Amino acid sequence: MPDNPYPYLFKWTSKDQLEARYSRNFGVTEENEIAFLGLLPQEIVCRFKKETGMLDNIYVSIYNTGDARKVSKKTFYSMIALADSKVKEIAGTRGELESTDFQGYTISRKVWIDSRKYLAYVLMWSYQEDKKQFDPDYIQLDILRYDPNNDPRKRPLDGLMSKQKPRKNDLKDNVVTLSNGTIYIDNIPMVDQGAKGYCVAAVSERILRYFGINDMNQHRIASFYGTDAVKGTDVTKMQETFKKIGKDYGIRIVGEYTRFATLKDLEDVLSSYNKIARKLDKKEGSMRGYNRTVDLNATLLGLNPDILKEVICKKKLEQRAFFKDVADSISEGIPVAWCVCLGLVPEKELPASMQGGHMRLIIGINENKRLIVYSDTWGAEHEIKTMSYDDAFLITTSASRFEPRKK
Repeated sequence: MPDNPYPYLFKWTSKDQLEARYSRNFGVTEENEIAFLGLLPQEIVCRFKKETGMLDNIYVSIYNTGDARKVSKKTFYSMIALADSKVKEIAGTRGELESTDFQGYTISRKVWIDSRKYLAYVLMWSYQEDKKQFDPDYIQLDILRYDPNNDPRKRPLDGLMSKQKPRKNDLKDNVVTLSNGTIYIDNIPMVDQGAKGYCVAAVSERILRYFGINDMNQHRIASFYGTDAVKGTDVTKMQETFKKIGKDYGIRIVGEYTRFATLKDLEDVLSSYNKIARKLDKKEGSMRGYNRTVDLNATLLGLNPDILKEVICKKKLEQRAFFKDVADSISEGIPVAWCVCLGLVPEKELPASMQGGHMRLIIGINENKRLIVYSDTWGAEHEIKTMSYDDAFLITTSASRFEPRKK
């Protein structure tokens, strides 16, 4: 693998150094920011072939609402026009344009195959518009090696149909067993969500890419989920959306675990919590929220974590069943999408100020040491981490797994 010529701009997203990411929002100043096609992209990802270490493709986020402020319709289209003219000049061909409507968004794609038929340039953009307003979504460019057997012009524009459906049995080949008893899933691509609230979208992209589906990225997925860059994603809406589109991918969501499925579940936990708090002469807990809406994470963070752990971890049968399901999933090569409340237990890799709802992946387990192996969507430093069963069970709010459908 060649040395990184711009270490202050590009960072490896994983330890295998198969992907390098540039983000305009991290450590970049006006003096050293990257200009591309006459524009200032928000993100650039360079991906390399595992077998040779050679550059395989380049993804450029010219604009996305997660990393940049909202722009006007005129500015949005001026960026598209500039990218269009530059790519046309480089490719030496006119390109083919098509558009469609999907889930309230207008999605457009223009594809150029260069005159040598060596590279493909895929420019995509999306927006929502009605009589009152224009909401830009993203503009992205993928530069790929042209493969006539996988011509990007022939892919359905919504990106939901993949010729290669994942095979459940093949996933077991990614399971690694270490001498210390840890079992974990290897070869799960890293996706760095950056500073925005795209954890759910980034986790979804990691899972799809692990299954061999590379047509989607976190920005496109965030559009489908209705993700807000600050507030994040409503997990219920994510599950509903994925259930609708999962059939086209050959993937389904199974094994859903939700600790607080109803308000009564939270009331029961608070009741048990307050009984212990009164005995210890500690402050009792109560529900927190705003506008007559309960904020689950704010409620949990307002409690004493030691007392809350005593309440949650008393549910031995539930805990045992949860980690058995995790172990079964890992043994099949299927990672677990894990929703947690950050801030209830200290994590040395994270600042104490990082609190609230978050989604990450459980990618391994050590049943003898009662540890889970998990991974966050923040780059190489967060690729593989461990946590005790009790701490992991305490911070869990829900979990599910995406698995290939039976043929």
